[in-house]
Amino acid sequence: MILIAAAWIGLLLLGGGLALDRVLSNAITRNFDDSLNYVLTAMVASAEIGPAGEVLLNRPLGDQRFLEPNSGLYYQISGKGFE
Repeated sequence: MILIAAAWIGLLLLGGGLALDRVLSNAITRNFDDSLNYVLTAMVASAEIGPAGEVLLNRPLGDQRFLEPNSGLYYQISGKGFE
């Protein structure tokens, strides 16, 4: 009887752990994707095409982490002939 109860407890703990992992992974991924979508929208809204065809940002990005060295957040805008 104790072995059956221990097996059920183990099975339920394993199932709960897997469900919790899936829910948290999806929430973290969705949050990160929403953050990137916000930054991309802000970049597109502040971008202009210069006379030589280069992309100019007419105002700085709202997220200061892009300006900090070694912050882990970087962006690059490039096109054909511009690097």
